[in-house]
Amino acid sequence: MDANDPFAGQPHYADRLRAAFEPLGAPPDESARGQYEQEAVSLLASLLAVEEYAGARNASSNGDEEHEAGPEFLRLERKLDLVLELLSMQVLAGSAGSERSVQMSATGVRWKLDDVASVPAPGSWVVASVYVHRLLPRALRLPAEVLADEPGWLRLRFVEVGEGCREMLVRHVFQQHRRHLAGSRRALRAA
Repeated sequence: MDANDPFAGQPHYADRLRAAFEPLGAPPDESARGQYEQEAVSLLASLLAVEEYAGARNASSNGDEEHEAGPEFLRLERKLDLVLELLSMQVLAGSAGSERSVQMSATGVRWKLDDVASVPAPGSWVVASVYVHRLLPRALRLPAEVLADEPGWLRLRFVEVGEGCREMLVRHVFQQHRRHLAGSRRALRAA
């Protein structure tokens, strides 16, 4: 694989996510990259806050259904999560790419395309849109360069992002990678 491969030696995760791309005629200029980066940081900050709260809540309950504010608050919180998920599904129904198996690292993303003819040429530029959480109806949108891959697969390397965005991407990927490893260990213990 290429030395610029976004998955070579880096933590990554695979999940069922909605993903799409929009072709760009040329690499994005500094202003456009800054706008994408700012939106990505905002989205990732929201996502990390939600996931850190959920993780802290689960750790503090130690498997017990009691919550600091009581079982009524926990039921209300779960209902709100369900409403957000249903609303997100409704919003995404006609506007987002289809759900597919997506591999993501802090420096790129990869997925199989339904239409082999729609794979852009290696070296071309796109904006990758990945809906990284079921409760967030906004996509993580970052400009990316198309890399060579197996026929029918789209492998993208994100354009260089600033330190703040890179840190948020690393945290997100690490958190998802860790969650998937923990899930695999639980499944092995249960088998």
